[in-house]
Amino acid sequence: MNAQSANALLKVLEEPPDGVTFLLTASSLAAVLPTIRSRCACFALAPVPAAECADYCIARGVDPERARLYSRVFDGHIGTVLALEQDADRRARLETARALAAAAAGRDAYAAAVLLAGLEKDRAAAADVLSDLAALAAASLQDAAVCPLSPAAAVRAIRTADDVRVRLAANGSPRLVLTVAAARLCRP
Repeated sequence: MNAQSANALLKVLEEPPDGVTFLLTASSLAAVLPTIRSRCACFALAPVPAAECADYCIARGVDPERARLYSRVFDGHIGTVLALEQDADRRARLETARALAAAAAGRDAYAAAVLLAGLEKDRAAAADVLSDLAALAAASLQDAAVCPLSPAAAVRAIRTADDVRVRLAANGSPRLVLTVAAARLCRP
């Protein structure tokens, strides 16, 4: 938040309306101004272990195979797993990321280029697929069964996905950026 919104929030936190409780969330404690933190009770929330996440999601109707995979890929984030189960388009993008990881593992630049070419007209979908590719690659570093990437290829996939998302957000040419990404992902 900017300085003006932080100051406004600080005033409301100092003198809250009757019967009002605020629940503030942040990606890290460091992201919250010390003056605001001093007026709050802070609780660190962490993802649960992947097995517990999978069990919880299975109990809520998520397909067991998908629950186990998603729990490992998304590091025990229950909300992400449950959201994926509800969104067929989002699951399709994750499957595209899995196919992209397989192409990278097999050093099949043509298959990678074809998959990425399908995303040229939708930057948001491309960003989702690249985020999922990075998540798959990171998970493969801990559990090789999640994704077929070697450790070196996983690191390259994470770096490439991050770089491509930045370039797409900066209005880089999607065709050029994604074509180069396919070559980078599949290089020896």
